[in-house]
Formats: sequence, C-alpha cells, structure tokens
Amino acid sequence: LLQGEADAAPSSTPRTCRNLIPMPYMTTRDLDAWASTLPEPALLRKRFTRAALEATREAGRTAGFVPTSHEMVCAEVMREAAKYQAQDMPFSLQFPANLRGRYRNLPDAYFGSAVVLCVTEPMPAGSVAKADVAVLAPMIRAAKERWTSSAEVDAVLGWEVARDVRPRHFPESDGAHMVLTNWTSFPFFAVTLTLGTPVHVAPAYTMWVPNLGHILATAPSTDRAADVIFCLPEPVQANSETAP
Repeated sequence: LLQGEADAAPSSTPRTCRNLIPMPYMTTRDLDAWASTLPEPALLRKRFTRAALEATREAGRTAGFVPTSHEMVCAEVMREAAKYQAQDMPFSLQFPANLRGRYRNLPDAYFGSAVVLCVTEPMPAGSVAKADVAVLAPMIRAAKERWTSSAEVDAVLGWEVARDVRPRHFPESDGAHMVLTNWTSFPFFAVTLTLGTPVHVAPAYTMWVPNLGHILATAPSTDRAADVIFCLPEPVQANSETAP
C-alpha cells in the first residue's frame, strides 16, 4: 500500500524489482548472485476501465457464453505475452482459483491458503497472439472448471498427504506458460492503517520473474476496473519483430 500520487504510482518502476524475498531452498548469497545476472524487467502495464471491459464483454459474447471480467483481462494479457514466445511454442495460462467457498467451517475473515492452480490447454503462441476473447475466454473458464472440480481437488489433496517433502504443487504444462494472479476481490482499499485511504496497490515482492503478473485492485473512486502489471520475457530472436 503506497502513499503518494495515485496517477504516478502505476507508471513508476516497482520498488521491489531488485529486492529478493528469501526462499527456504536458496541462500541469501545465491539469491544475490542470481539477481545480479538478471536484466531490468520489461513490464507490461495496462489499465482496464469498466466501460472498456463492458464493450469487450459484448464482443466476446457467444450463444450461451458471456465472458467474465477476469477472463477478458487474462485473454488480453495472454495475447500480448504470446508475442514474446516462439510462435510454434505451446503456450498456456496458469492462474489460481479460490476454493474458500468449499470449506464451510472456515470463518468469514479467513485469509489462509485455500486455492488451487489452474492451467489452460496449450495453444501455439502465434495462435494465441492472434486469437480474440471469444476463443480464449472459454478456454480460461474450461481450465477453472476442470481444475476446481471435486475430482481434481481431491487428487491434489491426496498428493499433498502422500509425499514426504512439501514443495509447492503446480500442474504440469507443455511448452511455455504465464502466470496471472487476480487481486481485485481483496478489500485493500478498506485497510487504512490509520494513514488514510491507500492510493495504489502493488505487489510487495520481486517483479522481474518473466511471464509473471498481477491483476490489481483499483481505488473505488476511479472508473477503472483493474490495473495489470506483467513481467514480459526477453523476446525470442525469431519473433523479435513481432514484439513491441
């Protein structure tokens, strides 16, 4: 939560770009050595107004299907990120889905982990870059329906219980993939810490991880629905002419 000029904050370089969060499987020395080899990130920043999302929703509407705001934003970022991949590379989206509603004994204010990672069926990156919302949004919804099904959730829980060590669980996907996390449902702007209403919400950890990004909440007083910040990878040589 940042104090300052609301309009300037989303366009400035994140203060955490070069500051690494300690990881249990890497020493501080290893992290520092790794950070020193990484270039400054190329960040995709995009703002979505409510009016623009509503117009896109109408464009993506098909018989029996109306895309959600989350699906539309993910589709837009997917298309942009796909330009930086080898065009024949299988490319997919990974995103976390909220499972808190399934655990009826959790208190209303529960903030712990109750999520599962979903992954779309891979498509060639060149096809993703040219696809429209009417193609990508149903893929994103299908991924959520599949990975949040009772069978898949039970399989993940069973896998967690059976293993000896406890690394994070990620679904496997072929080729390259991007990860996009949606923060818009969290009531960040209700947290004042006695300092007043926040003017901007941003991640508080490293932002230079290629193909990792966030859909961020915006102040309720604005006409924006969401801000996106996404770390683009280095464009592949064969596809550099298509990257902006």
